[in-house]
Amino acid sequence: MAFPSGSMEFPGKEDMSYMRELLQMIEREGVPAPAPIEQRWTAGSSASLSIAADVDPDSVHSWVRCVVSSRSNTSSEWPFGTPRN
Repeated sequence: MAFPSGSMEFPGKEDMSYMRELLQMIEREGVPAPAPIEQRWTAGSSASLSIAADVDPDSVHSWVRCVVSSRSNTSSEWPFGTPRN
């Protein structure tokens, strides 16, 4: 998921507000979050399939993901199905 977060010249605060709300909800609801939560920013792109598709290249978009990686090559130790290398 990506959302607009101002521009290069005038960055917004929506991105940090979103992260605060997300972390508060995780703690309040007791949601298991065993992996790092990563937040990134990218400029707008004219590519229609871009996560930051926007006609304004000066726009800034924030996106968030949960990073899950395998530390094992055996499926018995990897809880999410088929292990990836």
